[in-house]
Amino acid sequence: MPLYQALCRRTPVSSDDLLSANIVGTYNVFQSAAEAGVQRVVYASSAQTIEGYPLDVQVNENMPTRPKNLYGASKVFGEALGSYYAYQHNIEVVAVRIGAFEYQKEWCRLSSRDLSAWSEPADLCSLLINSIEAELCDEPFGIAHGISNNRFKRLDLSETKRTLGYQPKADAFAAWDIALAEHSEPQEPAKVLPRSALWGGLNTYFHKSSDLSCEANQQ
Repeated sequence: MPLYQALCRRTPVSSDDLLSANIVGTYNVFQSAAEAGVQRVVYASSAQTIEGYPLDVQVNENMPTRPKNLYGASKVFGEALGSYYAYQHNIEVVAVRIGAFEYQKEWCRLSSRDLSAWSEPADLCSLLINSIEAELCDEPFGIAHGISNNRFKRLDLSETKRTLGYQPKADAFAAWDIALAEHSEPQEPAKVLPRSALWGGLNTYFHKSSDLSCEANQQ
């Protein structure tokens, strides 16, 4: 089951980079999945698909996309492509709109928008695993919002919780309060897992799944 994330992390992102990774690369993944008879693709989309909405608007999964930049537009393309392959090629697709995952080095530079869209690594890891394992009872294509249980939320989590059983625990604003209380200059508190925790959690999950598959085949 593919878990696909196209990366264009340089700022500003060139149109050539976006074309190669987020347009052509995304198409190649979905087309290869269709040809291989893959049951489900989990596509790493982005909160940038809706960043054009005013900051005081909480966006739910059913609202039209509104990108604010070309990167967001390229992720909108990925979601549309996922919908096409879901309904025309019978592949289940979950598009996870990942929020503010990679923080800047100093917390004091974060905006209220960053905090409202924060996605803590352990929460995101659990959401990605749920996106792989959950039964899609409603439709073969779905949008999931990948942020934590922040006090103020840029993205509404109601539908993601209902369809995928997502139960995020971290709160960026609580972590910020702890940082302010413990440090003269706000910085990432020890209770917040590092970015590498996401990949470690996913690696553990896939290794465990692989071991179980091997045991089943041997039996």
